Amino acid sequence: MVLESNGRNRSNSNATDHSKESEEPEIDIEKVSQHSLLSSANLCSFALQLRSVYLNSDLNRRARYPNNAINNCKYSWYSFVPVVLYNQFKYFFNLFFLVIALSQIVPALRVGFLISFVAPLVFVLAVTMIKEFYDDRSRYFKDNEINVTPY
Repeated sequence: MVLESNGRNRSNSNATDHSKESEEPEIDIEKVSQHSLLSSANLCSFALQLRSVYLNSDLNRRARYPNNAINNCKYSWYSFVPVVLYNQFKYFFNLFFLVIALSQIVPALRVGFLISFVAPLVFVLAVTMIKEFYDDRSRYFKDNEINVTPY
């Protein structure tokens, strides 16, 4: 199928003149581009918007552009404890000590004092949480230091 300049489709199968068949038909570029833009606009849920940037103007400050701040923190205030515990219990030995400590609650499975099983696990988790808190806080301060420096 070939698009003629008037926008209608015509088939090349019934062409009888071989000289016309070798010529390329003229295509109205404006109509084709408008048609493709309209069809792509119908397919997409968003509209094409042009952006104007004015140099040394107050209009740029009023425009809502994405923030260019750096944030390398791993945790937020509400995700710190769950994420650290998940990362620690991914390791086999930490999960093993948790299961052993939980098994000491059942009187039939108790081997020794409960504190002798819980204390090492709590100590390892506490040291890890303190280290992660210190690292994330230092990342936060370094990010703020970089974000306030002028370009």
